[in-house]
Amino acid sequence: MIAMHRTRHLVAALLILLAALAPPAPAQPVGPPDPNQGESIAPIASNAGTRRLTLNRRLDLVMAILKGEFDRMDEVRFTEGFVSTTPREQAVAHLREKARPSEGFEVLHTKFFDDVTIGAWARSKTDRTSFITIRLSIEPTQPHRIDRLDIEPVPAPGSDNTNAWRALDESLEGKPFRTALAVIEIKPDGSHTTIHSVSPDERLGIGTMGTLFTHLALAELIAEGGASWDKPLSIDESLRSLPDSRTSHLAGGVELSLSQYSRRAMTEGDNTCADHLFAHLGRERIEWARDRVRAAAAKEADIEAPTGSEPFLSTMENYRLKCGVTPLITRYADAPNDERRRLLETEVPKAEVDLTLLKLWKRPQELLRVGWTASPRELCEAGARLLELSKKPGNEWSIDALRPPEKRFAPGGASFTASRTAGEPGALAGLWINQRADGRAFIMAIVFNSEGRPVQEDQSAEIVAKALEVFMQTP
Repeated sequence: MIAMHRTRHLVAALLILLAALAPPAPAQPVGPPDPNQGESIAPIASNAGTRRLTLNRRLDLVMAILKGEFDRMDEVRFTEGFVSTTPREQAVAHLREKARPSEGFEVLHTKFFDDVTIGAWARSKTDRTSFITIRLSIEPTQPHRIDRLDIEPVPAPGSDNTNAWRALDESLEGKPFRTALAVIEIKPDGSHTTIHSVSPDERLGIGTMGTLFTHLALAELIAEGGASWDKPLSIDESLRSLPDSRTSHLAGGVELSLSQYSRRAMTEGDNTCADHLFAHLGRERIEWARDRVRAAAAKEADIEAPTGSEPFLSTMENYRLKCGVTPLITRYADAPNDERRRLLETEVPKAEVDLTLLKLWKRPQELLRVGWTASPRELCEAGARLLELSKKPGNEWSIDALRPPEKRFAPGGASFTASRTAGEPGALAGLWINQRADGRAFIMAIVFNSEGRPVQEDQSAEIVAKALEVFMQTP
């Protein structure tokens, strides 16, 4: 139930983990039964949101204990099945032998496999070269005790990780979706070296990952001196998008800074924020930023640059086209770009979103002709441009907006990781940027597309986890 691997790191001490420190049951228990001792608890129903919130809390607790906060062990509860398979005495001895003071780990990536299982990938804060993967499951009913906990150290990188990339490529075979991947290193002179790729120039649907180009256009404008990250922008109720978010519930006239809009759009997937930035910048400026990236990626790949420029959509325009009461998607998809722009000015703004249809939206819809598209190389190019812009005084937020608050720049410009993941039914995309302490910078982009049904999240998440393991250990 808990993966046990002996390594030289603190991780090894915790691979048999938390149940080990719970005190053994007394011979004659007094008071209410301890759920860690195999006693049953009457289940209480809960919804998916509650389960995911609990998963995050359980993961936070595990990370605290990995940091050495063993006094929090009394907060941990396990199911009877978990306890029955955990050799307590061996675990305690192992922990005492291996546990050492540590700064713990920083979580670089998390993924919900379902409503009761979360995965995480984390890096040691002590040496910044040790990594672990975590998979944590809870029982589906309250009190949501931990039912599974696997913590595995990632092997240290060798002089070459070609075989690791080859193994990843082999894992893509037979999957019921298309996968495209690009991993690049940015040289000091700004040029790129491709480390690994799978169909890097294939343009696929990326869903709301397309809002990355909105953020890029804003960063470009600020670099030109046309705005500042602390500039206030008022909430416009007509620009509320879907789904509900903390910004969509704000009253009209409330002010947020451009940095707040951008960070919420990038790290929280807040489409209302993305559409406020869309309206503030204008469609033309965002298309310019996107098309500039496309041209740079084509030059890097030594292929012909794309011709023509399809309209860049706001998130609400995408919902009106794909989930509208009045069907417009086929007309829009079949139309030339000039006619598409006319529809966006005349008919699309009047279209109402069918909320029932939106709730039931599972099948991919015109991924390549309606919405946002990009190749992995283009996403990497966008990340490289953001990294370059972040080095300009006052424009650090170009990258900082792609990280939650706890992962902002460390003092002295230490290594950091920024990321953005998003999609829609049938499309998932991710971008990861890693600036290492030695000054080397690496970027990885992955895009999944599926025809006829959603991308299977468990399989795509497994691929992302494997890719991140190799990516973050690039020699």
